[in-house]
Amino acid sequence: ADEDAFQLYSLEITPNPPRRGEEVRVRVRGWLREPIPNDQAARVSYVVHYGGIQLLKEERGVCDALTQDAALLPQCPIASKWWDYEYRVQVSAMVPMGTYAVEAAGEMANGRRLFCMKGETRI
Repeated sequence: ADEDAFQLYSLEITPNPPRRGEEVRVRVRGWLREPIPNDQAARVSYVVHYGGIQLLKEERGVCDALTQDAALLPQCPIASKWWDYEYRVQVSAMVPMGTYAVEAAGEMANGRRLFCMKGETRI
């Protein structure tokens, strides 16, 4: 939405749809309107459902979520600017085939919405 602190320009998933046993790249591009000085300044949460069953629910600080791997950037503080961020994850060969519903949202400590996304993907 126009009032979000992060204005999403694009979200790309490659390959789309993801495939079992393969790496998936998620690329997010957009404008961060408000800097994030530390992990307490913004939180993200995400939920994954499969066939109506909640498989995953997690909440964490934005900085922690973005720096799971020491080689990944950005690290806090996160500047207010244009971001082009790519995250890679291996999809387990054991993941059931089907449709997955994904919800992700973020909120600044001051109550301003950072972003909100909902979607589905098939594996």
